[in-house]
Amino acid sequence: MWPVQVSTDAFPFTQSDAQTFTIGVVPQIPGFPQLAPDCDLQLTALEDRVTEITPSALSFVDSETPSEKLIYNITKPLPHGQGAIEHRDKPYTAAKLFSQADVNNGKIIYRPPQAPSHLQELYQYSFIGLPESLSVYFTVSDGEHTTPELDFAILLLSNHQQPPVFQVLDPLLEVSMGGQATVGGQQLAVSDADTAPDELEFELVEAPIHGELIKTDGNTHTSMRNGDTFSFSDITRNVLLYQHAGLSTQDDAMTFSVSDSISMATTVVQVAVLGARGDGPRRDPAATMSMEVGEKSSTVIRRSHLAYTDDTSPDEQIRIQLVSVPMYGILKRSQSQQEHQELREYSSFTMEDISNHRIRYITSFETGSQPVTDIFHFVVYDHDNNRLDNQMCTITITSMPRQPPVVTVRSGIKVQEGGRVQLSTNHIIVSDLDTPRKDLLVWLVHPPKYGFIENAKI
Repeated sequence: MWPVQVSTDAFPFTQSDAQTFTIGVVPQIPGFPQLAPDCDLQLTALEDRVTEITPSALSFVDSETPSEKLIYNITKPLPHGQGAIEHRDKPYTAAKLFSQADVNNGKIIYRPPQAPSHLQELYQYSFIGLPESLSVYFTVSDGEHTTPELDFAILLLSNHQQPPVFQVLDPLLEVSMGGQATVGGQQLAVSDADTAPDELEFELVEAPIHGELIKTDGNTHTSMRNGDTFSFSDITRNVLLYQHAGLSTQDDAMTFSVSDSISMATTVVQVAVLGARGDGPRRDPAATMSMEVGEKSSTVIRRSHLAYTDDTSPDEQIRIQLVSVPMYGILKRSQSQQEHQELREYSSFTMEDISNHRIRYITSFETGSQPVTDIFHFVVYDHDNNRLDNQMCTITITSMPRQPPVVTVRSGIKVQEGGRVQLSTNHIIVSDLDTPRKDLLVWLVHPPKYGFIENAKI
């Protein structure tokens, strides 16, 4: 343990009280259970509730041992009056042994000590009289090897019912006409003196009017509605996007709330629409910016799918430059009936190409039973190089009904006694509209009674 003090540059003799932090060294012994890479062997516990011990706080791994057979042994439990490590199936009883599977399944908890009798009408639990951190000592065994004794730290956060507070007084989000912008910490930064950030719950109270709030997760894009919730990590990971509809020059607004399950705060994010004077390309209100195609298909992208207009530029001067290309298909431009050009990142096409049905989305992807979403991103320019950033088109690939193979068997096969005859496509004719011939299999359901079938290639 190292004691440290903190001072300011301006007043070097003004120091904080001495604080202590602990550095634990976990031995790496071959064949023994090993500490998981993302585990920090410490838990932050709140005063007013039972806290679950998650794998991020306590996790060991062994390549040859399943989690249910990795056994923790509490060698030095918490002293009386400091709470207890418990198994959910045996509440109010200090746990002596449990498995990594118990931790993974949320079965292991820390229960704070009971509040003094004169406070129990107000609080069930209390950290009064306890230090800032507690220690539990344990070993881990795989049945053959047992680790040395290790220290698990429990950091105690007293709860004085402090509400969460939005840090930005007048949050503003700027977005181009018809464009996208990330809603992140610059708008929704929050602090709470007695609640960990991941324990806070955010809610969209009032959705925007002239656009939508979209939550992205990989290839999934979900439009959020009033009452939908999200987490602090969603803010820090920048997965929340405001998409302007491009149909109005008016500014927009969104109302959010944050709660620590006891108190709540709200904020209104104002959305300023830039370039709303009509001096650049804008989305055609009739275009959906999406399309639905069948698997293994080739589909023309039409103006109803993707279209932009400009007050001073005709279709041939409205240029669409790709920023990212689809993952499950390709975009192609038809130069003529015989010549087709694949469009890659930073390739461009025009609205004239769209109007003349020259742009196609081609996919050979098979979706199975569930539809798959594909996307491509682009920037739109007009004749004067005014640009509209962060544009996106969504493509939903749907499964097509499977056609069964058609089989025609010609009778009248003749063979001499004790002889053999080759079965060919003259005898069995199979066709299938959506399956290549090399992928078709012939199953022998009932073998012949007075002979046998053999595969001469085996």
